[in-house]
Amino acid sequence: MPRSEPKHFAPPADWPEILVFAQKVFTSTSRALILGSLAKNGTMLRAELVEQLGLYSSHVGTTLNDLEELGLVKVDLPKGHRAGRTAKYSLESDLYDSVAEAWSNYLLNGTVAK
Repeated sequence: MPRSEPKHFAPPADWPEILVFAQKVFTSTSRALILGSLAKNGTMLRAELVEQLGLYSSHVGTTLNDLEELGLVKVDLPKGHRAGRTAKYSLESDLYDSVAEAWSNYLLNGTVAK
């Protein structure tokens, strides 16, 4: 029997951009786990995230790259200069706080801030 792809929830058209962005970020388990660890622990190495979360190193690396491209994670070494060096990852706090607040308000109160 062929495996079907999961159907993703399309956000309503009246959702503000920040809430659509929050849905994209927080409905991914690995993104949510990594962001939660960084929020709790501050700056971390990829190896520390792997150990703490029990995820594969390659998956953590891919997810960190995604989060960096989304602007939620910052890295102390620029892309192209990380080979053989240990990069430190941390939250881009202002954006993370805004996105987390929007998602939290929606989940807890059903509030969709405009």
